[in-house]
Amino acid sequence: IAESLGLDLPAFASCLESQIYDSLVTQYLPDIDRYEIGGTPYLFVGSSRVDRFVGLEEMQLIVDQELEANWIIC
Repeated sequence: IAESLGLDLPAFASCLESQIYDSLVTQYLPDIDRYEIGGTPYLFVGSSRVDRFVGLEEMQLIVDQELEANWIIC
């Protein structure tokens, strides 16, 4: 996959082998399980979960719906 994306393969392999982010990922595993997050991208917008790429128009719709449902707009 890395090669098909045009990544610098030696730099990518070095980053993976360094395990520099292992502790950060491990720190969030309980939250990942609790919120049943299955992958990325994953966003919470108010009470809505967005688990896929959405364009600007769809994201604006989600935000507007959350504002209407949960906030008083003056």
